[in-house]
Amino acid sequence: MRKIFIILMFLSTILLFAEWTIVTTYPIPEGASGLAFDGTYLYCGIYGANGDEVYQIDPDDGSYSLAFTGPQDDAFGMTYDGTYLWVTDHVTNPSIPATAYQLDFSGNIVSQFDLPAHYISGIAYDNGDFWVAAYYDPDGEIYKVDNTGTILQQFPAPDNQPWDLCLENDNLWMADYGGDALYKIDPTTGTLLETNPSEGEDPAGIVWDGQYLWYCDNGVGYDVDYLYKIDLGGSGTPQMYIDPTVVDYGIVTVGDMVYGGFIITNYGNAELIVGFGDITGPGSEYVWWGSGAFTIPAYGGMMVFDILYSPQEPGILDAIGTIYSNDPLYPVAEISLIGMAVNPGPEIYVPITSHNYGSVRVNAYTRWFMEIQNVGDETLIIDDIYCDDTHFTVDSSVSFPIEIATLDTIQVGIWFNPEEAILYEGTMFILSNDPIGSPFEVYLEGTGDDSEYPIGEILWQYQITTSWDNSPKAIVPIPDISGDGVDDVIICSEDNYVRCFNGNASVSGDILWETEIYSGSIYTQNSLNIIEDLNADGYDDVIVGTA
Repeated sequence: MRKIFIILMFLSTILLFAEWTIVTTYPIPEGASGLAFDGTYLYCGIYGANGDEVYQIDPDDGSYSLAFTGPQDDAFGMTYDGTYLWVTDHVTNPSIPATAYQLDFSGNIVSQFDLPAHYISGIAYDNGDFWVAAYYDPDGEIYKVDNTGTILQQFPAPDNQPWDLCLENDNLWMADYGGDALYKIDPTTGTLLETNPSEGEDPAGIVWDGQYLWYCDNGVGYDVDYLYKIDLGGSGTPQMYIDPTVVDYGIVTVGDMVYGGFIITNYGNAELIVGFGDITGPGSEYVWWGSGAFTIPAYGGMMVFDILYSPQEPGILDAIGTIYSNDPLYPVAEISLIGMAVNPGPEIYVPITSHNYGSVRVNAYTRWFMEIQNVGDETLIIDDIYCDDTHFTVDSSVSFPIEIATLDTIQVGIWFNPEEAILYEGTMFILSNDPIGSPFEVYLEGTGDDSEYPIGEILWQYQITTSWDNSPKAIVPIPDISGDGVDDVIICSEDNYVRCFNGNASVSGDILWETEIYSGSIYTQNSLNIIEDLNADGYDDVIVGTA
């Protein structure tokens, strides 16, 4: 019942050295900026709205809570000195240097000092001294300063918008906001040692916890920020890519077996392990896919999966399949499985097999639209529709035969015209080439109402809902079009439509025809008039002027 085609693409050499490896990732507060670690918890500030907030993050599960609000307008960089947190901030005047604030865990200022430039972002504690970075004026400059702000060392950053810094053993790491990268630097010379692209955009915080490197960025789309845990000596990170994410089987005849495929590619630098979870949704019981785990090699390895759909009854397939993997960024993915199962041959389907017109004014005409669908894999031909009670009639515009393609739907107007104040009941017969469903029967009923209607009483009404302004602007009568002997009515509305309504309707209005005027709306009564028959079809015509 299942076929799995596997294509494996290998590199000719195997890399044996340690790899930058994403261990896990967590969503964190929007605008996260700067990262610090106190030996137990991670901390991040906020850049932008709520810039005075500092959050505490549990590195075990990514849960976070507001730790305190501080004096800063924005938390750019952040570090920990063994007792207190530090943040950098600068006011709006470029002539005023940025400030490094030492804060207790209630957000109170313990100490502070000025920094070498105004646009300072990152900060990293270094045995009583500090590394800080400027992202503008000068663009991309790294300084080592003492606790008074005196410059001890200075060199250009490897990119021009450094945002946060941290020390990892003898290395200095920098998160560059504009470059979307994490840089490893030799702090004694300023030499660039290693570059790693960030997973998302605008990395704004970085810290070393003694075993793992952590950084945060804006993700993709700016709706949520993410925190990443990095093993610098790991075996690499798998990266799952699925194409397509929608498998469309199209129209499938009941009993047939159809396969639909998708490819899983591993663009990471470590083996990707995938497995298949549940398939849920309408029609899911007729879909089968792989069980067990599949290993996909790194650096572009891929597998092609051909998934079986074998419906046993007609109906829609609109299912979601879950795929699990060891990709730390997207461990759970979904794929949509869609299609439609139909029976062999032509098959009629009428969603509503009975209709009650309710109470209808005597001698009025009111219409119900009966839907007919073909759920077979061959064209359905409707030869005739009639009722055993002549008070229920098919719209005169309908001509036979009617051909309905697979899964197409038509609407047939069925009129009710009571002549007395009694209950009317009838059976509508639909004759077709459906070998089993012909004739198809639809039950109809309605009651005549001969009540007296005083002047001003509403006989029928209709709500126009096609536009933001649907108000009628012009109304005139037109000699009978529907054939019931009662004049009908033309109504022009602000939504650019001209509509002809059945003047002899009851309760609800019936649109006999409608035309959209693309050039503008008819917005005054004088813009509408009825004129004599121009095209010799036996009916008066309508002339309008638009805006």
